[in-house]
Amino acid sequence: MAGIIALQWIGRPRAAVGARTRLGQGTGWALLTGVTIAAYALVDKAGVSRLHPVPYIGLMFVGSLLLLLPAALANLERFRREWTANWRAILVASVMTLTAYLLVLFAFRLSKAGYVVAAREVSIVISVVIGRLWFAERHLAARLAGAALVLTGVACLALAR
Repeated sequence: MAGIIALQWIGRPRAAVGARTRLGQGTGWALLTGVTIAAYALVDKAGVSRLHPVPYIGLMFVGSLLLLLPAALANLERFRREWTANWRAILVASVMTLTAYLLVLFAFRLSKAGYVVAAREVSIVISVVIGRLWFAERHLAARLAGAALVLTGVACLALAR
């Protein structure tokens, strides 16, 4: 958590002398995202402990389809245009998403939920590098230090007994 909070502080202007330091506007959303990730990770861990990951993910995707189908049908022409223009990218992204999430579900079956969730947060470290390379974000050293805090937390969880 310290690494994530440090990452959002980087690049912000310093508060005036005597002013109270405030967290960034996105901090609340980041914390809500963390709570949501923890909640669905616990649900997934419980789900795959009772059902094999393949039918579990199938049921999840059928549920998602049923929830999203009305929105897709509400603007069918727009849906058709998107599919026509990007069907290859849609299929590749779909296969990659399915594969990645299925691997996570198998990991939940084999390990403790805390380990799996922590390992998934290594993506924060990767996002710092992507931010620098593709989006020319500044303060790379400070961002890498924040990412190192995240990585240290992951390592501590991995080495815990």
